[in-house]
Amino acid sequence: MAQSGYSGSRGGGRSPAGSPGEDLRLAEQAWLSRRLHDDLGPSLCAAGLQLSLLRSEMREADPETSAAFDNVQTILDRAVDNVRLLSYALCPAQTSRCGLRDMVRMMAKAFHAEVAAFQETPAASPAASVELATQLLDCLLVASGNGGAPAKILLTAGAVTLDAPGRLGKRLKPVASRTLSGWSCHLSEKRTERRTMISWSLAV
Repeated sequence: MAQSGYSGSRGGGRSPAGSPGEDLRLAEQAWLSRRLHDDLGPSLCAAGLQLSLLRSEMREADPETSAAFDNVQTILDRAVDNVRLLSYALCPAQTSRCGLRDMVRMMAKAFHAEVAAFQETPAASPAASVELATQLLDCLLVASGNGGAPAKILLTAGAVTLDAPGRLGKRLKPVASRTLSGWSCHLSEKRTERRTMISWSLAV
């Protein structure tokens, strides 16, 4: 099996966290997360409430109209759920509150990735968990634009692995190159299978 790899060790890398570019990117993600949670989410909820009030005033609506109301309500409810999910998934800092396992599951759901229902989770510190979630989010953003089969996320006691469709080594290498204080990162391509794997192991 043809395979190429890149390993980023603890303390090594070309784009350290805390650099101006990294700080700006994190600020943009936090801003988008707040706008989704504080503006768009409440607006959709308000629209749903108004729809419910309007429907209550049309008690004698014909079946076709009632079905249309139900359909719109379902769409709004789904949109509210998606906005809430994305507002958390796009803010890795929330990992320190909800934990690494729950954040990984939210990200997987937001990006339509596969993750087993019951898996072990690395016993990482809150800071290391946020660090990992930040890199995982960037990788999912890259992988989500590649199409094909869904990405897969594997959690074990000492590592987190993303298995993504496509040959994404060049696009993911800048992410794998970043300095990590709590993790060792390894990036590899399975060329014959046209898949890319990036794995983060707890640094010893």
